Amino acid sequence: MKAYVGVTDGDWYRFLAARPALAEVNFWRPSGSREFRVLSPGEPFFFKSHHP
Repeated sequence: MKAYVGVTDGDWYRFLAARPALAEVNFWRPSGSREFRVLSPGEPFFFKSHHP
C-alpha cells in the first residue's frame, strides 16, 4: 500500500476538520493540467500543515 503526504495550510486543515461527516475530499491544483495518479482509490492521503 502506498500513501502520500500533501503539505497544506492551517486554514484548509481547519476547514476540513470542522466537517467530520466528510469521508473524502477533492483537490484543486493550480496547474490543473495533470491528473493526480500517485495513489489508487482507497490509499491514504495525509495532510501536513505548513510551519507557522
